[in-house]
Amino acid sequence: MRLPLFEWQRIPTRILFLAGVFSAIILSNVISEILKDEDESGFDPIFFLVIPTIFLVLLFLGIQLVNKEISNEFIWATIVAVLGVLIFRLIRKNKKKVMIILLGFLMLFDLIGSDIQMIEFRSLENVFTPKNKTTQLLSESGELFRVYSPSYSIPQEIAAIERIQLLDGIDPMQLRQTVDYMEAAAGIPMDQYSVTMPPFKTGNPEVDNQDFLPDARLLGKMNVKYVVSEFPIHSKGLNLINSSGIPYVYQNRYFLPRIYLMNDNHNVDQVDVRYYSPNQITISSDRAGTIVFADVMYPGWICKVDGVPIPLKSYDGLFRSVIVNDGNHIIELNYRPVLLYIGLAVSVVTWVLLVAILLYYFKKKKHHVV
Repeated sequence: MRLPLFEWQRIPTRILFLAGVFSAIILSNVISEILKDEDESGFDPIFFLVIPTIFLVLLFLGIQLVNKEISNEFIWATIVAVLGVLIFRLIRKNKKKVMIILLGFLMLFDLIGSDIQMIEFRSLENVFTPKNKTTQLLSESGELFRVYSPSYSIPQEIAAIERIQLLDGIDPMQLRQTVDYMEAAAGIPMDQYSVTMPPFKTGNPEVDNQDFLPDARLLGKMNVKYVVSEFPIHSKGLNLINSSGIPYVYQNRYFLPRIYLMNDNHNVDQVDVRYYSPNQITISSDRAGTIVFADVMYPGWICKVDGVPIPLKSYDGLFRSVIVNDGNHIIELNYRPVLLYIGLAVSVVTWVLLVAILLYYFKKKKHHVV
């Protein structure tokens, strides 16, 4: 279904949110007019309350009829809207307090009812699937690696519990270079924005990407050691390691470490990873070459080699890297974004000014009363 102007929004339902905001503004002005002791305009303000209510009811009814079903949420919203209009109509101006109390209860009734309809209670056993052979295989290794799935075979909440690091998943904030690299590595077109990476064209992860073949070499550069899928994958470099059926688990023959040293002969050497976290990394190396971090190059990272600041360089257009000479070196990376500290300073100054203004206002008001 295509509605005018709706395709302008990445998420069309946001237009409905804006419609709700505009309706709230209109209704607040109507309430203000109703609460006045006199109506100078000569018009019944209830009229301006009924019109937007009818419009919204017809709009949602049309959407429901196009979808060939009427949802409980639509019925609920209609009942609440009609009750609100009746309260305004039946409670006259000499009972404003009663009307305000009833409207407050109606709002509370609406919020509780809407929340109950959106909440689905489940047991922990249903939310978090028990540990199976797949997650056990991927979580018990002490090695630092990532797992990729073109079919969302390992939900992010399960991965978080089992401490499995995923390359795929829900990622609303995406860098252009990351999307381009992932498109080549996954072999899945990403010409339009998708809140998931990789995207699922029809919303069915189990089958949507079964016709696309990933590039094992590019995935290996992103530290992907295993590929887990709901469907078989026939890509060079991916070896099936489980014979128990779905999900299929493949080991990447072209897997590279999370952090490695590329020497002058373009061979990969190991480095000693002493500490690794999302915001801080400490490693040591005794060879010359380019140390490659299989993490996205992003502003805010500060690199020090033996305590001396060294600028990071982009590697393969995506990853972080630093060049070191021969000898023993300690390399430290820390995430210290300048904008974060600027924002923190602005926030502190704003709060200080706000408190100072309030203190001045109350002091002046107290002095004026005296």
